[in-house]
Amino acid sequence: MATATSTATILGRHVWSELMTTDLKGAQTFYDKVVGWTSGRHTSSPQEYYEFKRPDGVPVAGLMQRPEGMPMSVWAMYLAVPNLEEAQAKLTRLGGKPMSEVITVPTVGRMQMVKDPQGAGFYIIQMEHPENSVDQDPPVGDA
Repeated sequence: MATATSTATILGRHVWSELMTTDLKGAQTFYDKVVGWTSGRHTSSPQEYYEFKRPDGVPVAGLMQRPEGMPMSVWAMYLAVPNLEEAQAKLTRLGGKPMSEVITVPTVGRMQMVKDPQGAGFYIIQMEHPENSVDQDPPVGDA
């Protein structure tokens, strides 16, 4: 059970972004050159999956093949919740709807693609390690 402090810290935090596209190599080249990220294969994933990293080596986003049936490439946003089941119930009560089954990724957490009442899709995720997040500012160096 999460405490009030940890719930306030976790709830709604942007913790990951993921690009789903048909041109993985093109996306790597584009974002590496335009944004200054580096990209590389994430070897522990069972499917072809890449991570984008900031110049300091911190992972900031994922890259994967667009799921079959998805009509266009899209950036997906993952928002942290302290309890997936409670978030699902609240989402439904407020007019949102699930778009996928619950997905469990070992060492990462449990997630579900959902949509808000206006039809915008996003993921809710109960992270296995809530202290891990990419929404923090990069360290400032002596440049």
